[in-house]
Amino acid sequence: MERARRLLADTDLSTQAVALRAGFADYRQMAFTFRKELGQTPTAYRRRVRGRSDDDESQS
Repeated sequence: MERARRLLADTDLSTQAVALRAGFADYRQMAFTFRKELGQTPTAYRRRVRGRSDDDESQS
């Protein structure tokens, strides 16, 4: 889980690539674990730690 969190925060890898590199079987397994442990999806986590919201992306 820690590796997935670091990869999401520090790289632009797709969430599928992050899941596989972090040792999850697939994105669905990682997403389930994120929601269970952190209460949010991997994509939401990435946005939060990078200081971006959905509004920021739509204005780019």
